[in-house]
Amino acid sequence: HADQLGDRQVNLQVSRQRAQTIKTYLVGKGVPAELVEAVGEGSEKPLVKCDMQQPRAQLIQCLEPNRRVEIEVRALN
Repeated sequence: HADQLGDRQVNLQVSRQRAQTIKTYLVGKGVPAELVEAVGEGSEKPLVKCDMQQPRAQLIQCLEPNRRVEIEVRALN
């Protein structure tokens, strides 16, 4: 995931790269690659919404929870 600052397409690419980095880490630690899916959501699913008119430093801090990776673990059938 990414925050709402910047270009939508750039944020999507950043979130995809973030997800891929985590996949690479997990595979490097022994998780089979075929069991790990990396998906970038961009800035489409924010956890928080902030006043976009506040000073930039405060806005960046407010939006921090939106810059994240979510990991979902499912049981194998």
